[in-house]
Amino acid sequence: RDTLACVLRGCVPCSYKVVREAGPDAVPNQRPESCLRELDRRRQAQTAALATRGLKRSKGWKKEEKRQFRKRRRVALKQALLAADASDESDEEAVEKEETSHERREDQLGCFRKGERILTVGDGDLSFSLAIAQHLDHGGLVATTYEPLDRLRDVYPNFDDTVRQLREEGVDVRHDIDAATLNLRELPPFDHIVWNFPCVAVTEDGEPDKGTNQDGQLSELESNKQLLSAFFAAGKGRLREGGAVHVSHKTKAPFSYWNIPEIATESGFTLAATMAFDRALFPGYVNRKALVAGTVTPESRSIRDSAWTPMLTTFPH
Repeated sequence: RDTLACVLRGCVPCSYKVVREAGPDAVPNQRPESCLRELDRRRQAQTAALATRGLKRSKGWKKEEKRQFRKRRRVALKQALLAADASDESDEEAVEKEETSHERREDQLGCFRKGERILTVGDGDLSFSLAIAQHLDHGGLVATTYEPLDRLRDVYPNFDDTVRQLREEGVDVRHDIDAATLNLRELPPFDHIVWNFPCVAVTEDGEPDKGTNQDGQLSELESNKQLLSAFFAAGKGRLREGGAVHVSHKTKAPFSYWNIPEIATESGFTLAATMAFDRALFPGYVNRKALVAGTVTPESRSIRDSAWTPMLTTFPH
Protein backbone atom coordinates (compact mmCIF):
# COMPACT_ATOMS: atom_id res chain seq x y z
CA ARG A 1 0.00 0.00 0.00
CA ASP A 2 2.75 2.47 0.96
CA THR A 3 4.76 1.46 -2.09
CA LEU A 4 1.84 2.06 -4.45
CA ALA A 5 1.08 5.41 -2.83
CA CYS A 6 4.68 6.42 -3.44
CA VAL A 7 4.39 5.31 -7.08
CA LEU A 8 1.38 7.59 -7.51
CA ARG A 9 3.51 10.49 -6.24
CA GLY A 10 5.93 9.84 -9.10
CA CYS A 11 8.64 7.90 -7.24
CA VAL A 12 10.97 6.22 -9.75
CA PRO A 13 12.54 3.53 -7.47
CA CYS A 14 9.10 2.45 -6.24
CA SER A 15 7.77 2.33 -9.81
CA TYR A 16 10.43 -0.26 -10.62
CA LYS A 17 9.24 -2.34 -7.68
CA VAL A 18 5.86 -2.60 -9.39
CA VAL A 19 6.89 -2.73 -13.07
CA ARG A 20 9.41 -5.51 -13.57
CA GLU A 21 10.16 -4.87 -17.28
CA ALA A 22 10.42 -1.28 -18.51
CA GLY A 23 10.37 -0.19 -22.13
CA PRO A 24 13.31 1.50 -23.91
CA ASP A 25 11.83 4.96 -23.40
CA ALA A 26 11.22 4.52 -19.66
CA VAL A 27 12.92 6.73 -17.09
CA PRO A 28 16.03 4.89 -15.81
CA ASN A 29 15.79 3.37 -12.36
CA GLN A 30 17.35 5.21 -9.42
CA ARG A 31 18.97 4.17 -6.17
CA PRO A 32 16.73 3.38 -3.15
CA GLU A 33 17.92 6.56 -1.42
CA SER A 34 16.04 8.53 -4.11
CA CYS A 35 12.66 7.19 -2.93
CA LEU A 36 10.37 10.13 -2.16
CA ARG A 37 9.67 8.71 1.31
CA GLU A 38 13.39 8.61 2.04
CA LEU A 39 13.76 12.22 0.88
CA ASP A 40 10.82 13.25 3.09
CA ARG A 41 12.42 11.60 6.12
CA ARG A 42 15.75 13.25 5.37
CA ARG A 43 14.13 16.69 5.29
CA GLN A 44 12.28 15.96 8.52
CA ALA A 45 15.52 14.81 10.16
CA GLN A 46 17.22 18.06 9.13
CA THR A 47 14.30 20.05 10.52
CA ALA A 48 14.44 18.04 13.74
CA ALA A 49 18.16 18.64 14.13
CA LEU A 50 17.64 22.39 13.89
CA ALA A 51 14.53 22.44 16.08
CA THR A 52 16.00 20.34 18.89
CA ARG A 53 19.41 21.98 19.00
CA GLY A 54 20.30 22.52 22.64
CA LEU A 55 18.01 19.73 23.87
CA LYS A 56 20.42 17.10 25.08
CA ARG A 57 19.72 13.94 27.00
CA SER A 58 21.65 13.21 30.19
CA LYS A 59 22.79 9.86 31.50
CA GLY A 60 21.17 8.49 34.62
CA TRP A 61 17.72 9.94 33.94
CA LYS A 62 14.78 8.09 35.39
CA LYS A 63 11.79 6.98 33.34
CA GLU A 64 9.70 10.12 33.97
CA GLU A 65 12.62 12.40 33.13
CA LYS A 66 13.12 10.54 29.85
CA ARG A 67 9.42 10.89 29.04
CA GLN A 68 9.44 14.62 29.70
CA PHE A 69 12.56 15.08 27.60
CA ARG A 70 11.00 13.21 24.65
CA LYS A 71 7.88 15.35 25.01
CA ARG A 72 9.85 18.61 24.90
CA ARG A 73 11.74 17.37 21.87
CA ARG A 74 8.54 16.37 20.06
CA VAL A 75 6.97 19.74 20.83
CA ALA A 76 9.99 21.55 19.38
CA LEU A 77 9.97 19.36 16.29
CA LYS A 78 6.24 19.70 15.67
CA GLN A 79 6.41 23.48 16.00
CA ALA A 80 9.24 23.57 13.46
CA LEU A 81 7.34 21.33 11.03
CA LEU A 82 4.20 23.43 11.41
CA ALA A 83 6.14 26.56 10.65
CA ALA A 84 7.72 24.94 7.61
CA ASP A 85 4.36 23.74 6.29
CA ALA A 86 2.51 26.98 7.17
CA SER A 87 -0.15 24.81 8.78
CA ASP A 88 -3.35 26.33 10.24
CA GLU A 89 -3.38 23.75 13.02
CA SER A 90 -2.55 25.13 16.46
CA ASP A 91 0.60 24.03 18.26
CA GLU A 92 -1.49 22.50 21.06
CA GLU A 93 -3.54 20.38 18.64
CA ALA A 94 -0.44 19.28 16.77
CA VAL A 95 1.39 18.31 19.94
CA GLU A 96 -1.63 16.33 21.18
CA LYS A 97 -1.72 14.40 17.90
CA GLU A 98 2.02 13.84 18.06
CA GLU A 99 1.75 12.52 21.63
CA THR A 100 -0.88 10.02 20.51
CA SER A 101 0.97 8.91 17.38
CA HIS A 102 4.23 8.49 19.28
CA GLU A 103 2.70 5.87 21.53
CA ARG A 104 1.01 4.07 18.64
CA ARG A 105 2.68 1.22 16.78
CA GLU A 106 1.58 -0.17 13.44
CA ASP A 107 -0.50 -3.36 13.33
CA GLN A 108 1.45 -4.48 10.27
CA LEU A 109 4.90 -3.67 8.87
CA GLY A 110 5.76 -5.39 5.62
CA CYS A 111 5.26 -9.13 6.21
CA PHE A 112 5.08 -8.76 9.98
CA ARG A 113 1.88 -8.41 12.01
CA LYS A 114 0.98 -7.19 15.46
CA GLY A 115 1.88 -9.53 18.31
CA GLU A 116 4.24 -11.78 16.33
CA ARG A 117 7.64 -12.93 17.57
CA ILE A 118 10.46 -11.98 15.22
CA LEU A 119 14.13 -12.99 15.01
CA THR A 120 16.51 -10.91 12.89
CA VAL A 121 19.72 -12.62 11.83
CA GLY A 122 23.01 -11.04 10.79
CA ASP A 123 21.65 -7.51 11.17
CA GLY A 124 25.02 -5.72 10.82
CA ASP A 125 24.38 -2.33 12.45
CA LEU A 126 20.95 -3.39 13.83
CA SER A 127 19.18 -0.67 11.82
CA PHE A 128 16.64 -3.16 10.41
CA SER A 129 15.79 -4.39 13.90
CA LEU A 130 15.45 -0.82 15.15
CA ALA A 131 13.00 0.03 12.34
CA ILE A 132 10.82 -2.93 13.37
CA ALA A 133 11.05 -2.10 17.07
CA GLN A 134 10.06 1.54 16.58
CA HIS A 135 7.20 1.03 14.12
CA LEU A 136 5.57 -2.36 14.82
CA ASP A 137 3.52 -3.50 17.81
CA HIS A 138 5.46 -6.78 17.89
CA GLY A 139 5.06 -9.61 20.36
CA GLY A 140 8.78 -10.01 20.99
CA LEU A 141 11.82 -9.10 18.90
CA VAL A 142 15.23 -10.74 19.19
CA ALA A 143 17.92 -8.85 17.23
CA THR A 144 21.18 -10.65 16.52
CA THR A 145 24.53 -9.96 14.89
CA TYR A 146 27.19 -12.39 13.78
CA GLU A 147 30.01 -10.06 14.79
CA PRO A 148 31.11 -9.51 18.42
CA LEU A 149 30.22 -6.29 20.17
CA ASP A 150 33.73 -4.80 20.20
CA ARG A 151 34.10 -5.14 16.44
CA LEU A 152 30.72 -3.54 15.80
CA ARG A 153 31.66 -0.61 18.03
CA ASP A 154 34.84 -0.11 16.00
CA VAL A 155 32.98 -0.04 12.69
CA TYR A 156 29.75 1.79 13.54
CA PRO A 157 30.29 4.94 15.65
CA ASN A 158 26.66 5.12 16.83
CA PHE A 159 26.28 1.41 17.56
CA ASP A 160 25.93 1.78 21.33
CA ASP A 161 23.16 4.33 20.82
CA THR A 162 21.31 1.91 18.53
CA VAL A 163 21.58 -0.87 21.13
CA ARG A 164 20.32 1.51 23.81
CA GLN A 165 17.28 2.44 21.73
CA LEU A 166 16.51 -1.21 21.02
CA ARG A 167 16.66 -2.15 24.69
CA GLU A 168 14.42 0.79 25.59
CA GLU A 169 11.90 -0.77 23.17
CA GLY A 170 12.18 -4.07 25.03
CA VAL A 171 14.25 -5.83 22.36
CA ASP A 172 16.53 -8.75 23.27
CA VAL A 173 19.88 -7.88 21.61
CA ARG A 174 22.49 -10.61 21.17
CA HIS A 175 25.89 -10.79 19.48
CA ASP A 176 28.11 -13.64 18.23
CA ILE A 177 25.06 -15.50 16.91
CA ASP A 178 25.93 -17.74 13.96
CA ALA A 179 23.17 -18.01 11.35
CA ALA A 180 24.32 -21.57 10.63
CA THR A 181 23.41 -22.76 14.13
CA LEU A 182 21.03 -20.15 15.67
CA ASN A 183 22.05 -21.19 19.15
CA LEU A 184 19.04 -19.68 20.93
CA ARG A 185 17.46 -22.82 22.29
CA GLU A 186 16.35 -21.25 25.56
CA LEU A 187 14.01 -18.90 23.68
CA PRO A 188 10.43 -19.68 22.60
CA PRO A 189 9.88 -20.36 18.88
CA PHE A 190 9.38 -17.49 16.44
CA ASP A 191 6.73 -16.49 13.93
CA HIS A 192 9.34 -14.97 11.61
CA ILE A 193 13.07 -15.42 11.07
CA VAL A 194 14.59 -12.76 8.82
CA TRP A 195 17.97 -12.59 7.13
CA ASN A 196 18.58 -9.72 4.73
CA PHE A 197 21.33 -10.10 2.12
CA PRO A 198 23.14 -13.16 3.54
CA CYS A 199 26.71 -13.56 2.36
CA VAL A 200 30.07 -14.88 3.50
CA ALA A 201 32.89 -12.38 3.88
CA VAL A 202 35.84 -12.62 1.49
CA THR A 203 39.05 -13.07 3.47
CA GLU A 204 42.67 -12.82 2.43
CA ASP A 205 44.42 -16.21 2.28
CA GLY A 206 41.73 -17.66 4.54
CA GLU A 207 42.75 -15.48 7.48
CA PRO A 208 39.61 -14.09 9.25
CA ASP A 209 41.34 -10.87 10.35
CA LYS A 210 42.58 -10.04 6.84
CA GLY A 211 39.65 -9.11 4.67
CA THR A 212 39.16 -7.74 1.18
CA ASN A 213 36.16 -5.60 2.12
CA GLN A 214 33.95 -7.52 -0.33
CA ASP A 215 30.94 -9.78 -0.16
CA GLY A 216 31.26 -13.31 -1.50
CA GLN A 217 31.07 -13.47 -5.29
CA LEU A 218 31.16 -16.33 -7.82
CA SER A 219 34.27 -17.91 -6.29
CA GLU A 220 32.39 -18.18 -2.97
CA LEU A 221 29.27 -19.68 -4.57
CA GLU A 222 29.47 -23.04 -2.82
CA SER A 223 30.37 -21.47 0.53
CA ASN A 224 27.32 -19.22 0.34
CA LYS A 225 25.04 -22.08 -0.64
CA GLN A 226 26.33 -24.17 2.27
CA LEU A 227 25.82 -21.25 4.63
CA LEU A 228 22.19 -20.83 3.54
CA SER A 229 21.56 -24.57 3.73
CA ALA A 230 22.75 -24.59 7.35
CA PHE A 231 20.65 -21.49 8.08
CA PHE A 232 17.44 -23.05 6.78
CA ALA A 233 18.11 -26.26 8.71
CA ALA A 234 18.72 -24.31 11.92
CA GLY A 235 15.74 -22.01 11.30
CA LYS A 236 13.34 -24.90 10.93
CA GLY A 237 13.92 -25.86 14.54
CA ARG A 238 13.40 -22.29 15.78
CA LEU A 239 10.00 -21.65 14.12
CA ARG A 240 6.58 -22.24 15.54
CA GLU A 241 4.11 -24.22 13.41
CA GLY A 242 2.97 -21.93 10.61
CA GLY A 243 5.98 -19.62 10.98
CA ALA A 244 8.14 -18.45 8.08
CA VAL A 245 11.71 -17.68 7.08
CA HIS A 246 12.30 -14.54 5.00
CA VAL A 247 15.43 -13.98 2.90
CA SER A 248 16.11 -10.78 0.96
CA HIS A 249 18.73 -10.83 -1.75
CA LYS A 250 19.98 -9.46 -5.04
CA THR A 251 18.62 -10.99 -8.22
CA LYS A 252 21.47 -10.48 -10.67
CA ALA A 253 24.42 -12.82 -11.23
CA PRO A 254 26.25 -14.28 -9.39
CA PHE A 255 23.63 -14.14 -6.62
CA SER A 256 20.96 -15.59 -8.89
CA TYR A 257 23.10 -18.73 -9.19
CA TRP A 258 22.52 -19.55 -5.53
CA ASN A 259 18.99 -20.79 -6.29
CA ILE A 260 17.76 -20.01 -2.79
CA PRO A 261 14.31 -21.65 -3.24
CA GLU A 262 15.99 -24.97 -4.06
CA ILE A 263 18.19 -24.73 -0.95
CA ALA A 264 15.12 -23.99 1.20
CA THR A 265 13.21 -26.91 -0.30
CA GLU A 266 16.02 -29.30 0.65
CA SER A 267 15.44 -28.28 4.28
CA GLY A 268 11.71 -28.94 4.11
CA PHE A 269 10.44 -25.45 3.28
CA THR A 270 8.16 -24.42 0.44
CA LEU A 271 8.20 -21.15 -1.46
CA ALA A 272 5.25 -18.94 -0.52
CA ALA A 273 6.01 -15.69 -2.36
CA THR A 274 8.71 -13.54 -3.89
CA MET A 275 8.23 -9.78 -3.97
CA ALA A 276 10.22 -6.59 -4.37
CA PHE A 277 11.98 -5.59 -1.16
CA ASP A 278 10.84 -2.07 -0.26
CA ARG A 279 13.49 -0.70 2.06
CA ALA A 280 11.49 2.47 2.62
CA LEU A 281 8.97 0.46 4.66
CA PHE A 282 11.67 0.22 7.33
CA PRO A 283 12.76 3.82 8.12
CA GLY A 284 16.43 4.13 8.94
CA TYR A 285 17.43 0.70 7.61
CA VAL A 286 20.71 0.50 5.70
CA ASN A 287 21.93 -2.87 4.43
CA ARG A 288 25.59 -3.51 5.26
CA LYS A 289 28.49 -5.48 3.84
CA ALA A 290 29.85 -8.57 5.58
CA LEU A 291 32.43 -7.37 8.10
CA VAL A 292 36.00 -8.47 8.50
CA ALA A 293 37.99 -6.90 11.34
CA GLY A 294 39.91 -3.80 10.38
CA THR A 295 38.80 -3.68 6.73
CA VAL A 296 35.59 -1.66 6.62
CA THR A 297 35.88 2.05 5.84
CA PRO A 298 33.06 4.60 6.23
CA GLU A 299 32.69 4.73 2.45
CA SER A 300 32.24 0.96 2.11
CA ARG A 301 29.86 0.19 4.95
CA SER A 302 26.76 0.19 2.76
CA ILE A 303 26.01 -2.28 0.02
CA ARG A 304 26.15 -0.15 -3.11
CA ASP A 305 23.46 -1.71 -5.26
CA SER A 306 23.10 -1.09 -8.96
CA ALA A 307 19.80 0.19 -10.34
CA TRP A 308 17.77 -2.98 -9.82
CA THR A 309 15.39 -4.18 -7.16
CA PRO A 310 16.35 -6.76 -4.50
CA MET A 311 13.70 -9.40 -3.80
CA LEU A 312 12.21 -10.69 -0.56
CA THR A 313 11.41 -14.41 -0.60
CA THR A 314 9.20 -16.07 2.04
CA PHE A 315 9.34 -19.75 2.99
CA PRO A 316 6.59 -20.94 5.37
CA HIS A 317 7.23 -23.83 7.75
